[in-house]
Amino acid sequence: MTIVAVKNLASLSEGQIQLGLGKTYTGPGIYDLGENSNANNFASYSITSGFSLTMWEARDDDGKGSSSKLTITSDNNDIVEGTFQFVGTRTVGTANPGLKHFTEGKFKVKLN
Repeated sequence: MTIVAVKNLASLSEGQIQLGLGKTYTGPGIYDLGENSNANNFASYSITSGFSLTMWEARDDDGKGSSSKLTITSDNNDIVEGTFQFVGTRTVGTANPGLKHFTEGKFKVKLN
């Protein structure tokens, strides 16, 4: 399952978030993201300015262990709800800061 949220389709410079669970999704629960997930789960935030891309990915490089999580709280009638948090390390581009903290993220999406 992959969730992509774009703040403004007319202006990707305002950013987009991608959350993905590899083949581990089994229903509501807490899933580790980033390099500590051991399951190809991921989280990223990116901004585009002209032809320049800057991306921060869940890498857990803040020295605090696996603080990057995706929590599915509900999966009913093709509607999935949950929360997320992750520490993003800049992996593409040169924009500062090198680390971004994403906290208290929420989503509610309809599948298909």
